[in-house]
Amino acid sequence: MREVGFFLEDGTLFAVYSEPGKALAYKSPEIDLLLAFDVVLAGVPADSVTIIDRGADLNLLVAPELAKMAATHVDHLRRYLTLKDDLEHDALWRTTLQAQTATVQIDACAAT
Repeated sequence: MREVGFFLEDGTLFAVYSEPGKALAYKSPEIDLLLAFDVVLAGVPADSVTIIDRGADLNLLVAPELAKMAATHVDHLRRYLTLKDDLEHDALWRTTLQAQTATVQIDACAAT
């Protein structure tokens, strides 16, 4: 996304923000994009401006809790993968040990 337009209630383009040669944001079709902008209206009487927020219903106050939950989930996945790797290593070690034991038994039988 390279520029953002601000529209009046009647559909008139009020302002455009862009930076030449610079993308403001990147968005894939699969996700929603949330951007925040500050609009400074210098020299305009405060009582002549009405701001109406029609944005998404977001509660950014839960962001820290969501981050904690994500970190906990990642930690659980890490522990699971470590345990799985340890179990696979143990299984390989047991298979190798059983093969060596079988070889020793075969050699002992062949020697008698």
